[in-house]
Amino acid sequence: MCATRGHGPEHDVLPTDDACESDRRGRRAAARDAVTAVRGEHEIQQRLLRSLAAVLAEGSDTAEMLRALVRYSGRHFAGEEAAMRDHRYPEEAAHLAEHRTLRAQLESLRVIDPSTEAFVAAFARLAATLRAHVAGADARLLTFLERAGAARCGDLPSGPLSG
Repeated sequence: MCATRGHGPEHDVLPTDDACESDRRGRRAAARDAVTAVRGEHEIQQRLLRSLAAVLAEGSDTAEMLRALVRYSGRHFAGEEAAMRDHRYPEEAAHLAEHRTLRAQLESLRVIDPSTEAFVAAFARLAATLRAHVAGADARLLTFLERAGAARCGDLPSGPLSG
């Protein structure tokens, strides 16, 4: 444990408060970097979603754009999931469940004929679910990470967030 802070076993090799503070500065910087990355990735993900909608409206082949959206979203979700683990996000389980739902919706689009109303309806559901996820679960995650990025040694958030 840190000399006076009572931090976890990863700090056993760092017995001084100075070393503990140095480690915490690194964690705060990582939290700030995660916030910047997630925000940028959300913009790219939304652009890919709009591009897929445009391709669909034109009646063009959606396969390439859909592959790009599925691949990018998978990498984005993996990055968020790593940030949640690294920062011990208390709402991780619920957030992961939403990612599973989004992944399933993305994958379902790959097997539906894009020229059908079923594809259009599934795409609309995906877009709505993704918007709700970004506005809800992702907004809460970003708030948590922002707090972690601004915290001082011993002040990192650990409980559920309200609003």
